[in-house]
Amino acid sequence: WAALGARYVGDPGGLVGTAYGIMVLVKGALLLAALVLAGVNARLVRRAPTLGGTRRLARLVEAELGLALTALLVAGSLTSLPPAVDLVAERAAPAEVLARFQLGAPRLAGPPIAQLLREADPLLAPVGERKAVERAWSETNHHWAGLVVLVMGGLACLERVGWRAARHWPLAFLALAAFLFVRSDPRAWPLGPAGVWESMLLPDVLQHRLFIGLIVGFALFEWAVRTGRLAARPWAFVFPALCAVGGALLLAHSHAMADLKAEFLTEVTHAPLGLLGVLIGWARWLEVRLPEAGPAPGWVWRGALAAVGALLLLYREG
Repeated sequence: WAALGARYVGDPGGLVGTAYGIMVLVKGALLLAALVLAGVNARLVRRAPTLGGTRRLARLVEAELGLALTALLVAGSLTSLPPAVDLVAERAAPAEVLARFQLGAPRLAGPPIAQLLREADPLLAPVGERKAVERAWSETNHHWAGLVVLVMGGLACLERVGWRAARHWPLAFLALAAFLFVRSDPRAWPLGPAGVWESMLLPDVLQHRLFIGLIVGFALFEWAVRTGRLAARPWAFVFPALCAVGGALLLAHSHAMADLKAEFLTEVTHAPLGLLGVLIGWARWLEVRLPEAGPAPGWVWRGALAAVGALLLLYREG
């Protein structure tokens, strides 16, 4: 694997400055996590077999297999990308990568919608060609979403330490859905000039509205599980399954942009979010499937959820 990586990546610049390189790093991270679980499983196999040990082994193998399958999906996505060794002029410099994640106060006050509509065709241009007002609008959206997700992660941690009221944290998804409904499509109702039904004729708006509907459904569903309105088994597995699958799809999909540098700069912001989604999914899966593993899986997925919020708060469009 290392030899093939060196052959197709070429040098460290190709590893950190191209979409191909970042996906190689993602695949390596997934394989490393799978190998860690494989090492734990190997130790369990060498021990004297017991009913509890066999059960523990089976549950850990589920997570190991999930990580390995995700790595295979990522490997498949590499076939749609040009090898990093073939890209020189199209590479992003380290400074351009770091510009996508900057420490600083989040942008919580964006430009007025009238200014956005007057100065740009909102968010339809490629990322690299967006005007300053479009970048400001997009960053504001990401930062507010990050704040909501960070609050969810914090409440989930408080639930873990026994604060009963914090078990309602999935309802924060409703706030996220409301925010996305208003802000995700500035051309559409309720902010933009397009009316309610006219907005639904725009393919991207319809896609976003359906996604928002899924968020609302998921919020109510997971809240019902957390509050005992739905039985933990089998319904507690829906949340980790959606996170693991969603993270894998975010990692494996290709943006297929004509500008390879712009494609990479988009990929580099999605890759850590996808990895965290996969981590949330399989850690929560182990928490439900293997309660005797202790508090570690629960703290891992809660910390990863908070990390998603933190990454969104750091998001910049360069």
